[in-house]
Amino acid sequence: MSTAGVDSRPAITFRDIKKVFASATGSVTALENVSVDIAHKQFTALVGPSGCGKSTLLHIAAGLDTQYGGSFMSNELDLAHRLGCVFQAPRLLPWLSAAQNVEFVLKERGIPGEKRSVEVRRFLELVGLQGFEDCFPSQLSGGMQQRVSLARALAIDPAVLLMDEPFSALDELTARRLRIELLRLHAAQPHTVLFVTHNVTEAAYLADRVIIMSARPGRIVAEIAVDIPYPREYESVEVAAVARKIIDHLKL
Repeated sequence: MSTAGVDSRPAITFRDIKKVFASATGSVTALENVSVDIAHKQFTALVGPSGCGKSTLLHIAAGLDTQYGGSFMSNELDLAHRLGCVFQAPRLLPWLSAAQNVEFVLKERGIPGEKRSVEVRRFLELVGLQGFEDCFPSQLSGGMQQRVSLARALAIDPAVLLMDEPFSALDELTARRLRIELLRLHAAQPHTVLFVTHNVTEAAYLADRVIIMSARPGRIVAEIAVDIPYPREYESVEVAAVARKIIDHLKL
């Protein structure tokens, strides 16, 4: 996958974001003066220590948090109807099968019944779940549930894909397989991706660009362009070198 030809205009823009949470012992500032542009159809990773506000920033982008200072703007058309989210927990509807979880968002898009069936099969095949269409979440492993969650997000036909530590709860072997799958899907159909992680190797392996945040209150301290051509090797010298750069900035 190459970043050549990627539209340089921002897909989403954060300006002077400040987020303060109330607590029993007083207010806690989670984000302070965060300004950053997320490029169109670029895979951007957001890295920082626990509690630095990474997920809060993602929730602002998703419209799940509207109580903040500063401004957030999307330059993508019809973002409200073309926003895919994948969280650490799959958040599947437990009373629906894998196919029905994907079909649910296709119904919301107004896709007619016969075409829905075709599209459900296509998206589940994309994530390697052919043969598991009729299984309920409780019958699937954690990794398979996360595949359904990814298929559901892609079925939205998102202009922007927001991912909040989607592989952190999985065993490393399953996580590696899903990282490879994610890059394959992104190469086939690029989306604007904002991917939150605390795993520096994961960020170096996946992203075109890594944004690094400080400890709370979260601020942007550095940005790294990852110029390693795709496909990449997770344990390559090049990926390790980028991961070390990220760690150096985190230490600061």
